[in-house]
Amino acid sequence: MNEAASPTVSVLVNCYNGRAFLREAIQSVIDQTYGDWELVFWDNRSSDGSREIVESFADPRIRVFVSGEHTHLGEARRRAQAHLRGKWIAILDVDDLWYPEKLQRQLELANEAPRPGFVYSRVALLTDQPSDAVGHVFRKYDDRPLPTGDLFGVLVRGNFIATPTLLLNAQAFRSIGGFSGKYPIMEDYYVTLNISRRHRVAAVDEALSAYRLHASNASAVDRVDTFEDLRILRDLVPDPRAMLGMCRIGARHLVKSAKSRRSPDWRRMIRSLSREQARADVRTHGTGR
Repeated sequence: MNEAASPTVSVLVNCYNGRAFLREAIQSVIDQTYGDWELVFWDNRSSDGSREIVESFADPRIRVFVSGEHTHLGEARRRAQAHLRGKWIAILDVDDLWYPEKLQRQLELANEAPRPGFVYSRVALLTDQPSDAVGHVFRKYDDRPLPTGDLFGVLVRGNFIATPTLLLNAQAFRSIGGFSGKYPIMEDYYVTLNISRRHRVAAVDEALSAYRLHASNASAVDRVDTFEDLRILRDLVPDPRAMLGMCRIGARHLVKSAKSRRSPDWRRMIRSLSREQARADVRTHGTGR
């Protein structure tokens, strides 16, 4: 693709030693019924031949970049975003895949006026463990329509949108500063929260992507240990909806910790919530607002 050209969709694929599922993921982009896309492959210093697998496709729409150093996923997304030229931005991690009409179906909805800040959809789960906690999050709306419109008040209660389902309005994405690089795992949640504060959201109410759950999946990391969702919401305080979200998500972390009988998590959780509440009090009252 000519460097001056601006495709309709930029597909961001971040990779670190992802060869196990990488070929299937890239092929799912090539098989899209909508063809005006570029794929920005950001190799995070892989040592397993991942880059060579991508280059073997020899598709001019695929552009490969190699990071100067290994970073966590959130920072890798931040560094890669400078190369995204499309009007819409989609994210596909190397262990997930898209169904052939994913881009076409979402773009049909995205181009309706007024244009949404992002479009998402349901997701199929590729797993041998149907009771996995992450899977439960993504099944939250299995028995009802996906919420649309003003989504911020729903998202602050917890993330339920799978990353491969997203199609971000690039203008809205850049207006919030894009990926911050501050959150190792949950940059997607940071982005959707901040976009949904300012823009309406649309959804295709069927599965257009598949999300793979496995032992080494980054987003299957126990979030009781990271509290990233709480830290993201803290940055939105003093918005009262963010405060409510912190309370709900904090309670959820405590329940998970109790069920797993991991007492160190209880102590860390309580300390973390106390710090966040103190900071919230300063922002809400200490500044005279």
